[in-house]
Amino acid sequence: MAGQPVMFHLRKVTKIDPIVFFRARRLRHVLGGQMRQVGVLAAYAHVALDCMIQRLADDHRRTEKLVRAIQETGSRNITSEYSDMHTNMAIIQIDPKCGTGDSLRKRLAIVTEKELQDLGESAVSIQCYALNSRSVRFVTYNGVTDDDIHHVANKLKYVINEYDQQTK
Repeated sequence: MAGQPVMFHLRKVTKIDPIVFFRARRLRHVLGGQMRQVGVLAAYAHVALDCMIQRLADDHRRTEKLVRAIQETGSRNITSEYSDMHTNMAIIQIDPKCGTGDSLRKRLAIVTEKELQDLGESAVSIQCYALNSRSVRFVTYNGVTDDDIHHVANKLKYVINEYDQQTK
């Protein structure tokens, strides 16, 4: 089965219902699995299980810090929940009256002059993924440090404040 796309393999082997197949395909995309080859997925899983399992707690802790920073703003326009989940992904919801997931993603990717003056070294470009018109996904991984999370949290609070000011 080497060389076959993951979803092709799932469909042929399991004779899965088309609706269930669509949901599995969507879940694969949401979780970041747009890689097409089973071998690539297996290699990542092998490395993760052999080398990264002990440090996953760091990713989960850093993700929780991001979500807590968003919650601390008290914003009703941009929100996120962290209810004792153990994951390295944070999903942030944006109220449609103040923008879209893509507009938030684009704003987080740029650094304005005013932001540079206000935040200093915390004026960073944040790379994230707009899942849909109402949500954005952030992922922590072994290349993300506590200092990175500190700067990202400051930038998130800054941008959330901008969005909240626009909707007053």
